[in-house]
Amino acid sequence: MIIEFSGKIVELTAKLEAMKHKYNQNIELRESSFMEKRLEKLPRRSGRL
Repeated sequence: MIIEFSGKIVELTAKLEAMKHKYNQNIELRESSFMEKRLEKLPRRSGRL
C-alpha cells in the first residue's frame, strides 16, 4: 500500500516537473520573441547597440 502510494507520488512529481519544464519553455519562447520585437522597433544607431 505505502509502496504503491509513494510510486504514485513519484509519478505525479515527474508529471509536474515535465509540465513545469514545458511551461517555462513556452515563457522563454514568448519572452525572446517579445524582446526581438522590441529590438526591431528601436531605431538603429550607426553601428552601435
